[in-house]
Amino acid sequence: MGLIRTLFEYGNQAYEGLKQPTAAQQTKAGAAMDNLPEPGTVTLSGQQQEQSSRPRVMIKEFQQGVGQDTAFVQQTLRQKLAEYGVASVRGQVRLGRSETGALEISGAIPTEAKQKIEADINRNPDIKQTFVRLSNQKPALDYVQNVMRLQNAYGGDNSLFSSLLSSNPQNNSLQDIVQRFHKMGSAAAEMTANSGSAFSISIS
Repeated sequence: MGLIRTLFEYGNQAYEGLKQPTAAQQTKAGAAMDNLPEPGTVTLSGQQQEQSSRPRVMIKEFQQGVGQDTAFVQQTLRQKLAEYGVASVRGQVRLGRSETGALEISGAIPTEAKQKIEADINRNPDIKQTFVRLSNQKPALDYVQNVMRLQNAYGGDNSLFSSLLSSNPQNNSLQDIVQRFHKMGSAAAEMTANSGSAFSISIS
């Protein structure tokens, strides 16, 4: 009888193990599966929080806008040089602003052609507005790029650079950063590639 009872108990345990799990057991198992990371989303401890809290800056978009404006100014200057027969001038030709704010060119250009080109350029509102925009945006973009290169190379954060950024990505357009950059004053100016010299665009 003892052997028969033992065999019966083993059979009953095996039967219970084959039963469908209860609703409570299924819920508990489902919750455990929900906590597993999805494929391709595994992150190191602390990495996700650090990335989400860091303001985003769309450097490529900034570069594209500044690049288009620079190409427009350079192309206009080349066209004017060709128009007045001095396209083959040797050396660099620079376009900058005088102390009065007027656009002026420098380079090995005959005086008469130089004066005519400057007169045409200063009558063109598109070229003047584009140049003024570049003179504000290009130094700020150079500063941002320099800081980000240093951060990528050596790590760490730059307090001046961090003060340029907003925690809201929508407030980190190039124009927003330019405004904050100029408010920073001399502290940022000392760190830009263009500090100590007037902004200009050159062709050769």
